Amino acid sequence: MYVCPQCACIYPTAAPCLVDGATPASTAADPMIGTMLGSYRVAAKVGSGGMGSVYRAVHPELGSWVAIKVLSHESTGDPEVVSRFFDEARSVNLIRHESIVNILDLAQLPDGRPYIVMEYLEGTSLKVAVRRGPMHPAEACRIAIAALDALAAAHERGVLHRDLKPDNIILSPRGAVTLVDFGVAKVSIQAMRRTATGVILGTPEYMSPEQAQGREVNGTTDLYALGIVLYEMLTGRRPYEGGSLFETLRQQIEDAPPPPSTFVPLPAELEHLVLTAIAKDPRHRHPSARAMQAALQTCVANATARQWAPDRSPRVSIAPTSVTVNHRVGSEPSVSRRRVGRR
Repeated sequence: MYVCPQCACIYPTAAPCLVDGATPASTAADPMIGTMLGSYRVAAKVGSGGMGSVYRAVHPELGSWVAIKVLSHESTGDPEVVSRFFDEARSVNLIRHESIVNILDLAQLPDGRPYIVMEYLEGTSLKVAVRRGPMHPAEACRIAIAALDALAAAHERGVLHRDLKPDNIILSPRGAVTLVDFGVAKVSIQAMRRTATGVILGTPEYMSPEQAQGREVNGTTDLYALGIVLYEMLTGRRPYEGGSLFETLRQQIEDAPPPPSTFVPLPAELEHLVLTAIAKDPRHRHPSARAMQAALQTCVANATARQWAPDRSPRVSIAPTSVTVNHRVGSEPSVSRRRVGRR
């Protein structure tokens, strides 16, 4: 049996799809392909990570797309991983923000593996953009401001992301910014605080000193990670590039970061904001996502055309030039938004 990766139509051979001309894929390559999960038929795998895989699925009658994250067999055997997997859905449901991917459903396969049904996002991860080199400061600030708006909404509802990085920030073709992968999110309310102090969760290159040491974290931990992301967008590199896991964590804990202006010309006010965000002591960072967002908006408002280094053209052409907050607007694959209907 063969399944079209676009519309999920089923065919007996690999001849081009009669609906959209795409080449159907054999279900023998992946038994999930062609499977019905609730109202959706799995059309194609769009990526995989350490904990499982993500598929694009289509409603056969409506033609609407969703992304379905399925936990791997190995991870399903770990109760803590399964708990975190379902916590992602609960965390996002608490927030309900336009710049955070929507979770539509969660259930289990017949073999016991849990899965989450999410909105499908059209676009690509910020990781793809930063690989091209330094971004124009106005564009980097626009993305960070939108991400901070989403983080503020999460923090105000007691949810910490704890694994913010370019992989988990999706940019739509129209410039919308969406945070994904709350799989290691910490819901710091009531009895849902299951992750014990001393357990390290996150990505070393974006991990705060307190997180690297397995100490208690708070909202400034996410601000630290976003500060690293902003540093990377502005300079084309991360402040800490250890040759090993141990060295990267040591640098996060002990080493002062090289100022971003070491690599690119920046307004002093913007550089100060970045260095404040990645201060070693959480008390020296911005007190909240709203505060950091306001400070960044002030940087943008105060910057002149000359301070934005006009000789550096923007490396990202997927977004409008506006820098105001747009409320419409292991690592996750670049599953793609906005609510997608029939193509």
